[in-house]
Parts: sequence; structure tokens; C-alpha cells
Amino acid sequence: MTVELNILEGEAPSGPWMLAEPAVATFVLVGANEELMGIPEGLAAAIADCVGEAVDLDKPEATPPGVAWAAAIHVKALPAPLLCWPEAAAIDGTGLPENIEQRHGLVVQTLLHPQDPLTCLINVARLLAMIDPNAAGVLDWDTSRWLDRELLERDFLSDDTEPPEDVLWIVEAKHHETGLSVSSCGLARCGRMELHIEDVQETHVDAAADLVAALAALTLEVPLPPEGVSAEIGLGLHVQLRACEGGVTIIDANGDPPVDALQRLSEGNAAIYRTDRFARRHRAMAQATWSEFKHIALLGTYECLVEVPFEDPTGEEQRREHLWMRVSAVNDDTVTATPVHEASVATGVAVEAQTISPEEIASWRVIIDDEAWGPEQVATLLERITS
Repeated sequence: MTVELNILEGEAPSGPWMLAEPAVATFVLVGANEELMGIPEGLAAAIADCVGEAVDLDKPEATPPGVAWAAAIHVKALPAPLLCWPEAAAIDGTGLPENIEQRHGLVVQTLLHPQDPLTCLINVARLLAMIDPNAAGVLDWDTSRWLDRELLERDFLSDDTEPPEDVLWIVEAKHHETGLSVSSCGLARCGRMELHIEDVQETHVDAAADLVAALAALTLEVPLPPEGVSAEIGLGLHVQLRACEGGVTIIDANGDPPVDALQRLSEGNAAIYRTDRFARRHRAMAQATWSEFKHIALLGTYECLVEVPFEDPTGEEQRREHLWMRVSAVNDDTVTATPVHEASVATGVAVEAQTISPEEIASWRVIIDDEAWGPEQVATLLERITS
């Protein structure tokens, strides 16, 4: 079986907060078989079989102490070669379950193309998952994220949807002597500076994490503004950026932590713009699970909502606004729903009940005990309802 990789073309994006070149990305295929661990020719042959075409193999004249071999494997569909070597104790001390941690690993380093680092990461993860279907999984060394076999099969090898953008990074909250900070980890390998928010209040940690993650995703599609220039990251939601040690910090117009923005996000009075890629992925998932959502709505037991995008046709630039609408009835393949709040940008949106088809929605939610469930959790949601 071959794995289809997406070829990237074009120049890297530019902007004030881009790195000269991305940081190296490191992955470990945990529990790789003897063919992959034994000799580089075996690994190169497995990769060639997987991609369905020849690959180039380069071996250095000398290898680092304690390493049996090292090789650079060039795959045409990848923007940079894969630097590979076997390491028996590659994942010792990583905190993975003991039955996994004690297994040897194939270490793979490469560069992600700044133009589309998500596609690059997906390609590498798919390739590693395919060359050894019996391996335990892939450890994303840079973020310490464990991609087990089930997750790889569901999110990376499925043709239905691609993994979310935040698989590229994690967001960490850390306590310091001077206070609490929230930072990204993983943007550097995307060719972008890491994002930080300093002096975060305990009550704003979740909002700060959401802000950092959402802004990190936006950097993949639009350049961030230069220092001292305000950026609208949501309707009426503005922040600025300032260089700091280790990256760029998010501030308000006065140069202070963005307390007002975090407060509004915490209270649910504001939302951050999402990328086009995020919207496409979520819309596809919502529409693919429409029948399950209708089934739940028909029960009449839970509050059910659909998210519908509306555009403002006035002005030089169209702006889109997503409105949540409460479902009151299910009619064949459509639902009847009423907006739960007034539009801020879009004009001419009816306040009375409307018929909404699955092609019109961007997402859906089911509210159970004040907890919102969406398309990504549909399997668990159905188990909860039927249990």
C-alpha cells in the first residue's frame, strides 16, 4: 500500500515575526521493526515501497558515538530530507507508559516548510505510520505529544478529515517568581516566533491558552502586524505584539498584558477569528455527522444549536459572522432554528425561526449539564446519551 503525499511549491511566507529558517522537527517511531532499525538500506526500501517511487539515500562517512548508523533519505514529495538513526533508549524518561517507553525507536529529523507546516507534519506522520503498521506510535519530540496507533489511523491516515492545526504546537502555562505565563511550543519549527502572554491572572489561564492557540493558527494564513500596530483578532477584539526573549509577547495598546481581551474571552463575550482551514475542517466534520446530530435533536431532551455563517454584503470588504441558532424542530433533512443572539456585522439576518440545511452550517453543539459537545466528540456523545 502506498501513502500519497502532498507536494509543496512556492516561496516561504514573509513577515516581521518569521524566523530566517524553521527549527528542526524531531519525531520518534516507537517500536519500529528490525528491518527499519537494522540498516539504512532497509529503511530506504520501506519508504520507497510506501511512497511508490525511488528515494535517495545518503550516508555520512562517520556516525555519532553510540549510534549504529545515520542516513539522510530524500523523498521527492517532502521539502527537506529525513535524517534518521536508530536509538534503543530514544524515549527513556519521556513519561510514556512503561510498556511503550522501554521499546526502541527510530529517530527522524526534518524541516517543515513554512508555507504549509501542517501538510508537512501530516506527510511525515503518515509516512512513519505506514512504513511499520505494527509500531506503537509516533512521539512528537518537540511537543511531547504521543500519537498512538489509534490516533494515527483516525486523524492522519483517514481521507475524511485532516488533523487540526494545533497538532503543530502545544500551549503551556508556567509559574514564575514574577507570576504566570502562557506560551506556545512548536511554532519555531513552523518558521514563526513562539507566542507568549506574561502576567496572566489565574482566572484567565484558559482564555490566554485559547488566545495563544488561535493566534498561532492565524499566523499560518496571515502575517502578524509589526510591533506597535493594533490587530483585530475578533469582532471588537484588538491586541498588539512586542518582541521579547524567546519570541513575541501579546499585549494591549498600553503595552500591558491584554487583560480586557482575556476578560471578554473568559466571559464568552468575544470570539477569536478562525482560519479558513479550521473552518473547512470543522464544517466537513459537522456535515458528516449531521444525521447523528438530527437523531439527538429529535429526542427533544437536550438543547441543540447550529452555527451558521452570515456575510455582510455592504462595504468594500465582506466580513463574515457566525451566529448560533437554537433548534426547535427537525424536518426531514433540515432543522428549524432561531438565532440566540443578534448579529454584530451581518445585516438582514432574520430574528425569527428559519429553516437550516446541513449545507449551511459551520458546526453544531449539544448542551448537556452546561457542557457543550461538538462534531469531534460525536462517538463519545452518543455513548453518553445511550448509556
